[in-house]
Amino acid sequence: MDYFLNDDEQQVLLQERLNILQKYRTGIEKQINPLWENEVSSAHSANVKRMIDLVDAEITGTLI
Repeated sequence: MDYFLNDDEQQVLLQERLNILQKYRTGIEKQINPLWENEVSSAHSANVKRMIDLVDAEITGTLI
């Protein structure tokens, strides 16, 4: 049994991963606005911003 993916299969999966990460990032960004930041705790706001940083790192790692 062959467990390795060929180059085309790898590219398709990486593209799907990138699409999912970008959608996730867009969803997170929709949560952030000036009104929201005034209504939630600073810890919650920082956590949401950290999630964006983590997704950005995953996107960067997917592109390499």
